Amino acid sequence: MLKHSVIFGKVTDVSNTNFAEEKEKNWFLSHAYLKLREGENYARLGRFAEAANSSFESIEFSLKALCKIFRIGYNPEHFIDPKVLAQLAENIGVKSKDKRTKLLGVLPIALSYSNQLRSIARYGIEKKDGVGPISPNEIFQRSYCYKVTQDARILADLLSDVELCYRWNSLQPIKIGVLNGYATDPTQEKMCQPFLTFLDTSFWENYFESQKSGRQKYDVQKILTSEISDEYALLINPFGEAYPEQNAKNRDTYQQIKSYIENGGVFANTAGFAFFYSWDVNTGQRNAISEERYLIPATTEDGKTIGWQEQLGFAGTFLYLDFRSYVTSDITGHSGLYETTAFQTKDDISRFGKLTPATIKEFRAVRSETGKNVELIPILRSKAPPPFNEVYPIAAMRYGKGLLVLSGFGKETKDDALLFAKALDGFCGWMSSQHRL
Repeated sequence: MLKHSVIFGKVTDVSNTNFAEEKEKNWFLSHAYLKLREGENYARLGRFAEAANSSFESIEFSLKALCKIFRIGYNPEHFIDPKVLAQLAENIGVKSKDKRTKLLGVLPIALSYSNQLRSIARYGIEKKDGVGPISPNEIFQRSYCYKVTQDARILADLLSDVELCYRWNSLQPIKIGVLNGYATDPTQEKMCQPFLTFLDTSFWENYFESQKSGRQKYDVQKILTSEISDEYALLINPFGEAYPEQNAKNRDTYQQIKSYIENGGVFANTAGFAFFYSWDVNTGQRNAISEERYLIPATTEDGKTIGWQEQLGFAGTFLYLDFRSYVTSDITGHSGLYETTAFQTKDDISRFGKLTPATIKEFRAVRSETGKNVELIPILRSKAPPPFNEVYPIAAMRYGKGLLVLSGFGKETKDDALLFAKALDGFCGWMSSQHRL
């Protein structure tokens, strides 16, 4: 079958696309954000030379990623030729004059970067002929460091805006990754088991592969967590409250997921309290996660203390610590799977399409208080007793450049899973409409 790639309206035959270049683009993309965060962290610590060097590298990677996106050739040095940068600005300007202006605004500092400057930022000026040594921090002052870091931020934001338009281009199949339950090696690891969600993990892959509108809407792949990358517009965790973790102690996989979202990815969790359990793929054990743990007396029915019982605090969970999300809990009149009728506003329907009104069993739905902390996007709503009131069984919340989509209702049947799948399909359509040059 002839495959096509659509880059901002221009269709080109890519049957023989060099996928190594695509990987290189993704590498530049991720490292542009990585080096920017590194530079900003160094700046906060007062390590201005390191901050400047990391920011320059972020600028370099951002420009090279943009060149890869627009298929503009360049000399693979540590800096890019001014003519290439001008061509890049003009290509962006065809669709967005504002982005062209932003790019031209950072070109002077991009062009001032050189191998010599990189060497000075790392080593300073060594003693020679009675001169020096001079340390990097004597040369790179606070004001210069902040200017470079600010320019790196502007360029990384521009890259993100452009790249997300590429990722969500509705004229080509949108790439979806479904976690397959393993980290690196299915032959050596123990597959993550679903918890509080629909047990057929292949459902999600089958549903999105079947969606067509005169053509294939989605390119769906089952992936290892080690294959998580910015090439995917949407990642789906089909395991509910558990997720496959490669390193139970350092939680490397969770950090990888968090970086993916921060860089602009959309991560959808199929049910329950997201990231509450890590599944150790090495041992096959499910471990509850909370940085807030305390002991309370364990007693018998007659009140006699017989030991201690460990409890986990909500404020120590990843969902609260990192995403600042509040969810419903068990209180009098509202516990377990709470049966209620879901509904949408006119605005919800215009954004995400009409989801058939249904009786659902709400469980750990997002509470409205979450909107005080982060940008909150309700997709499906329901009513719960006070103090919860209106809650969101399906909602998205902003984290960095990306979004976490949560599903807070029971997935006991295929129809339950289908409701969330339809919501994600509508959400993908809305995301495509939001990311156009």
